Amino acid sequence: SPQPLDLSQLMAVDADIKLKSKSIKFETYRLDKADIALNLQNGILQANKLTGVKFGGALNGQATVRAGAGIPQVTSVVKIRNMNILSAVRAITKKSLASGALDLDLNLAARGLSPMELVSTLGGKATVAIRNLDPKNVGRGTAFAGALGLARMLNKTSGLFGGRRGKSKGLADVTGNFDIDKGVARSQNLTVTANAGQGIAKGFADLPKWHMDFNGDLTLSNDPLTTLVRGKSKAPQSIPFQIYGALDKPNVKVDTSKLPGGKLAIPIPGAERLLKNKKVIKGLDVLKKFGVEIPGFTQPTPTPAPQGQVAPPPPPPNSG
Repeated sequence: SPQPLDLSQLMAVDADIKLKSKSIKFETYRLDKADIALNLQNGILQANKLTGVKFGGALNGQATVRAGAGIPQVTSVVKIRNMNILSAVRAITKKSLASGALDLDLNLAARGLSPMELVSTLGGKATVAIRNLDPKNVGRGTAFAGALGLARMLNKTSGLFGGRRGKSKGLADVTGNFDIDKGVARSQNLTVTANAGQGIAKGFADLPKWHMDFNGDLTLSNDPLTTLVRGKSKAPQSIPFQIYGALDKPNVKVDTSKLPGGKLAIPIPGAERLLKNKKVIKGLDVLKKFGVEIPGFTQPTPTPAPQGQVAPPPPPPNSG
């Protein structure tokens, strides 16, 4: 907001406050098990101790607000461990869009006469680690939208190779270190790891313009079938991708132009032995849906039934 901040009350009184409370609530936000120590003198507010439980996660921080003559300045050091993302997203959006656990380290500084100016001058460092990030809906509308979109794309891309599937499908771990200058957070190692593989990207998130642009490469998991098919089809080991657009509604683009498809024939030595494995058969079925032809793997076509009769079901795959 460009609305000027009114910090005049910080100049009107000096105070030394220590507070412990089972819960402190401000609008829709609540800090449980709060333990706070504040000192206000000559327009300088120092939160020397700020601990509690926020959305199920442990919060530990310190902050200083300088509201004296000139432009207000804010500095803060905050650590959050194991915050419940589902609870946090519900509080912000009123919807269950994503879940997981968040660790966050912030060391920030800003100066300005309004919230807009504070965001535009924001500088410092941030470290993010998210475990088991899972979209309850499409994930759009949250700060995790880009990571969720890439995790879904990882799993879809792995499907081209008959990649792994399991109870952890769709979950992702996200890590990254950010250097922040003038409200722009840049990372050289934003990493999304999902069941199907890993994506590592470089890029930026521009907070004042509410825009992001990250470019990187996907590396698919090394399960046996994926490795076999990738080797026989000469498909690339890494696949370029881009995440760009609004921070809460980004686009995820993966360059699949060199992936196997378009009637690609993949010779597999010993196919008759592989076809005894039900998991392999299921994976090969996935490949056929994408137009991949594998010599030695064909399902018999049922004989057309005479008019008025129902054709019998196809026989099971050859086991010998």
